[in-house]
Amino acid sequence: MLLKSFVFGIATISIIALLQLGMIGNVDLHEKLLILQAKAGIWGWPIFCVVCVVFTSIGGARQIVALACGALIGGVSGAFISTLLTTIGALLTILFIRFFGGDWFIKKYQRKIWFLSELLKSHTWAWICAIRLLPVGSNLLTNIAAAVSFLPLPSVLFGSFVGYLPQMFLFSFIGAGVAQEDTTKLWLSIVLFIVSSLMGSYLYKHGVKDKIIALKQQDMPNVQ
Repeated sequence: MLLKSFVFGIATISIIALLQLGMIGNVDLHEKLLILQAKAGIWGWPIFCVVCVVFTSIGGARQIVALACGALIGGVSGAFISTLLTTIGALLTILFIRFFGGDWFIKKYQRKIWFLSELLKSHTWAWICAIRLLPVGSNLLTNIAAAVSFLPLPSVLFGSFVGYLPQMFLFSFIGAGVAQEDTTKLWLSIVLFIVSSLMGSYLYKHGVKDKIIALKQQDMPNVQ
C-alpha cells in the first residue's frame, strides 16, 4: 500500500513538473472548458454537475473532476465543489446498490466486501476518512461495501467528504495552476499532496494496518 502511494506521488509530481516546464504541451484547459460551458448555455453548469456525479458514481477518477473544477472556478472553490460532487456520487452509488443491485455485488465481490465491511463497521466515519485519504484503492468498491453492509449514511458521507478534501485540493490547485499559469498554485499542490499522503500513511500505520492484518487472519463466514 505504501509503495503504491509512493509511486502515485512520484507520478503526480512528475506531471506537475512537466506541465510547469511546458514539456507536455501548452493546452489552456481553462479556456477550453469555458468554451464548452458557453456552448451549453444556461444548462452548462447543471449538466457539468450531473456528469461529474454520475462519472464518480460509476468509479470514474475523482481527480479529473477536481482538475476540471479547479480550472473553471479556482483552486479553493474547485476543491470544495468537486468534493461535494464526488460525495454526492458516492451517495448515488450507495442508494442504487441498496435498492437494485445488492445481491449481485455481494456474490461477485464477496470476500472483498466482507473484508471492508468488517473494517468499517465500527468508528465508521473515521475508517472511511482514512481510506479516502489514501491515494490508492478503489473508491467504487468502498461505496459498494458501504451499501451492502448498510453502514450509516451520515457517517459514510461525512468521512468521505473529509477524506476526499486533501486530494481534491491537490488536483484542483493543479487545474487552477494550469489554467492561470500560476507557479505558486502548482507547487502548493505538491505540498498538499505530501501533507495528505503523510496523513493517510499515519492513519494507515496507527490502526488501519493492524486491523487489516487481523482480518486477513480470519476466515470469512459462509454466505448462502
